[in-house]
Amino acid sequence: MIAPPRVVIPEEYYLLHRIFTPLNQFPTFFLIFLYQILIVVQGVRLCSVVNNMQLFPKENFLVGMVYILFTAMLPDWNNITGALIINTLFIEIIGQFKRLSTLDKPEKAVFNLSFFTGIAIIIYPPSIIWALLILIACISLARFKIHHILVWLIGLLLPFYFLAAILFLNNHLGQFLRYIPDFDLTDHRSQIRDPHFAITGILILITTFIGIISGQRNSGKIIITARKVWVWITAALFLTALIYFIFKSENNSVLLLSVLPAAILSGNSFYFAKKKWIAGLWFWMLIMMIWFLNSKIPIHIKWLHI
Repeated sequence: MIAPPRVVIPEEYYLLHRIFTPLNQFPTFFLIFLYQILIVVQGVRLCSVVNNMQLFPKENFLVGMVYILFTAMLPDWNNITGALIINTLFIEIIGQFKRLSTLDKPEKAVFNLSFFTGIAIIIYPPSIIWALLILIACISLARFKIHHILVWLIGLLLPFYFLAAILFLNNHLGQFLRYIPDFDLTDHRSQIRDPHFAITGILILITTFIGIISGQRNSGKIIITARKVWVWITAALFLTALIYFIFKSENNSVLLLSVLPAAILSGNSFYFAKKKWIAGLWFWMLIMMIWFLNSKIPIHIKWLHI
């Protein structure tokens, strides 16, 4: 409500740009409603996925709460972006990990996961890091055999084959390269020196770090499969953060890919808090910082300009 959302999707993400950018012509109230519905549905669904995989000793809705808090912190995240939209698909992909770990023959599940990841890459090219994450999940969670790598690769490339066929039949094969991820080292020093960005990063890192430590100390309270998923989520946090630095023409919105694993990990910091009043105090401080950061009050931090 402080900063009404807009649809901010660059032209290079052709499909998403064509589908969602026209929504900017709708009244502001509609965009606010759409954004809130998207965030809340993602948060609720993320809670359902986490509870189904038994990542915590008891069911709770803390992960969804943290996800909604984190996505509200940075002004760039208060828009309808490609990363926010594609997070919906990745939440569903994570939800399939329990099935992946219980199947004697997981080839079909491996194919489905990589196939939908391939679709995600076509829709939103920075999603390519998820191709590696899916492979890691297949190796660590499934009853892995070497031919699963071939199944993973076929599933990953099949959407591109279908895309090339469609473009060829419509005499637009030359447009195929626009759907291929374009890597390039990106200088984000100006964004990192932005006080609003720095404060957001520090708050999320502190919450996530406490969550990682709390999760490790209490890992004996959950099943073995859940422990493996926690390790995967930690790896996902670091790998998705790399996209911010190696993907061309990206802004801060791509970091929403990292907010997803960060929110899951941060759920530990609230769930396992020994003193609930401290967790409650931290929650309300995050609420106040959300208002402060989105009010665009000028901030000057001397050490950021060194």
